[in-house]
Amino acid sequence: MMLNEDKQNFLIDCYLFPAHELEILDILNIVDKLPASQDEQNDYLKLCADNKLSAQLYLQLSKLKVEENLLAPLKKSYESIKAKNLKRLSAGLPVLQEMQKRGIEVIILKGNAIAEEIYGDIGYKPMNDIDILIKKSDLEQTLKVFSAFELISAAPLEDDIHKQAQMSHHAPPFFTKNMDAFLGTHWNIAAPTRGLKIPIEDFWSEKEEFLLNGQAFHRLSPLHFLFHLCVHLNAAKTGLREVADIVKILQHRDRDIDVHKLIALSRLSGAQEEVYEALILVQSLLPHTKAKQVSDELKNDLAPSVINRIAKRTSSRIKILHLRTNYISKIEKTFAFFMMSEDPLEKTFLLTKMWRLYLFVPVEAALKLNYEMQETDFLTKVLSVLKAPAKIGRVFIKDLGLFIFLFVTMRHQWVLARSWVEFPLKKIQGKKIKRLEDFARDLGLTLAEIKELEALD
Repeated sequence: MMLNEDKQNFLIDCYLFPAHELEILDILNIVDKLPASQDEQNDYLKLCADNKLSAQLYLQLSKLKVEENLLAPLKKSYESIKAKNLKRLSAGLPVLQEMQKRGIEVIILKGNAIAEEIYGDIGYKPMNDIDILIKKSDLEQTLKVFSAFELISAAPLEDDIHKQAQMSHHAPPFFTKNMDAFLGTHWNIAAPTRGLKIPIEDFWSEKEEFLLNGQAFHRLSPLHFLFHLCVHLNAAKTGLREVADIVKILQHRDRDIDVHKLIALSRLSGAQEEVYEALILVQSLLPHTKAKQVSDELKNDLAPSVINRIAKRTSSRIKILHLRTNYISKIEKTFAFFMMSEDPLEKTFLLTKMWRLYLFVPVEAALKLNYEMQETDFLTKVLSVLKAPAKIGRVFIKDLGLFIFLFVTMRHQWVLARSWVEFPLKKIQGKKIKRLEDFARDLGLTLAEIKELEALD
């Protein structure tokens, strides 16, 4: 990489701090902090693309009178992101308003709940969906509202939706036919298979009101919002953008966050590792008193191996720009396509692809999964590739639990074998055997649009 460490650190500072506060960091001489050559600019833009930073960096740099040659590609990205976010809100908010009219309580989660108040712009980052929290008892009524708006489910629902609710904390994504709006519907903030004991009733009783696009909705209290962001951090798909939301909550709502309550909530839920890791990531970027107080206390609850793993992940400030990967998401989405298809040949291809992604991890992704920088020696690259499948397995086991992980893994083979057995029977009976393109057509979409779902990050 041509972009030196000093310039990468400025990229981090510029993303985290409001433009008017950059003077405090003594970096107003920004000419020396920005990419000078074309190679440096290419590296800069690649880091922005890999970490989904372009929109917020444009908002920051445009206030600092940066040269147009760097601003132009960032501006183009920002304008596209903001237009998509506004379109999704325009299509999605009427659904949420109808839910409220029918007496269904709704809490807006994550970026949409803080974009305008904290970042000052709904286009500060790509938001592929509107994540909401509902009460499990309102699930059937929620699905009726989705049906009234002709929303499409990205995956089949169980006949008994309450049975599905016992195994997960969210429904499959629902989206409009033109794919303008996606809704992520949750009734808890973590899957029951993770073993976390979330006191979800407290999250409801302490919610607060806010305005989204000029309309009144609810979001989590600052303490619960922070906790949710910590628990939600993906093991591999966490970069500056994801950690920045935690930083911003700590900065913006500092007085509303009680250290002792956060420690107690972490222990009650069994989420000490998740909260500790998130707050250590915060401190790798900038000092924060409350983050340190909480992490120092929770450290006592963790095994040395966990502490060492997190220390490796945060050993350098600029690692936050280099370790984010959506590689595991590719495996998950390939699995979703495998389950959608009825064609045994297509299912065989997809299952083979899934195992290939799992067992033969490319060097770049393997290094990221092992918290190694790309500029490293050959032996480290070999060891990272060899260890990558185990790293991926641990992520799935942590999310699903060991028993369910093994069950799902074995079930893949059974589902594939059954599709081959049923194939000639369906042919004899004249039944249609649906491929992915047929599934897409039933939804009023093209195969390319279904594939677009795979690209969402």
